Amino acid sequence: MARRIQAGERAKGNKDFWGFVWEGAASEALTCNALEWQVSEGGGAILDQSGHVTVNNPGTIRAWKMAARWVGSISPPGVTAYKEWDAFNIWQAGNAAFMRNWIGNYVQARAENSPTRDHFDIAPLPRGAAGTAATLGGKGWGASRYSRHPREAAMLVRFLTSGEEQARRCQKSAEAPSIPALYEDAGIRAANPYFSRVLQSLHGVTLRPSVPAGKMYPEISRAYFEAVHSVLSRRQSAAEAARDLERQLVTMLKAPVVETNAPSSQAPAASQR
Repeated sequence: MARRIQAGERAKGNKDFWGFVWEGAASEALTCNALEWQVSEGGGAILDQSGHVTVNNPGTIRAWKMAARWVGSISPPGVTAYKEWDAFNIWQAGNAAFMRNWIGNYVQARAENSPTRDHFDIAPLPRGAAGTAATLGGKGWGASRYSRHPREAAMLVRFLTSGEEQARRCQKSAEAPSIPALYEDAGIRAANPYFSRVLQSLHGVTLRPSVPAGKMYPEISRAYFEAVHSVLSRRQSAAEAARDLERQLVTMLKAPVVETNAPSSQAPAASQR
């Protein structure tokens, strides 16, 4: 559909029109995008719940190949440098048919002075051989264990996550609530009619592997999005990138553990990450 709309727009003289824009820069957003692609194609997550590397498989390779074909065809060649606002600005300006982005951009798209207000809708993306997939974003509240006022911090978090406060906030900002019952509230649904589809997506949400990766997650994610980016920028084939990433992740997850009685000066470089 992106290809068809793009061809029609360009035939009418809109030479800068593209079918699909998304966040393709080498960043955490690409980890989210690529994980959705591979899960929807049956490639599973990067690690399983036991921490074993599972990324090198036909579903993942198929998903990465598919995304690489988008670049320069239905997506701009420069999409490999796009972050969230780059994609949003092109789409809001009327130069793209479809966009992958986060809820915060939905709020901007519906703003009073937005040219896209009342002229767009949302849908679950992507949909591959194994169905749809959606990664969970990074929004949340918490209290630091190092707080000098842990009781007050906990009270603030309790207030911010209460049903009444979440209901007030999401009607003003379209911030998705964490309490399922709020999605059925008539006032909230009237202010945010798309919430019914958000709730459907949350039932099958794909988690980034922060739990099995533990403290290694930032490094695991960086290795992953750099591998995907090498495919999108055609520096590696999908099969080569998946194989090399598998080796890299296995090595990283087998990094030596520093003994508690070892002098800090003897700690290996891997432990300093």
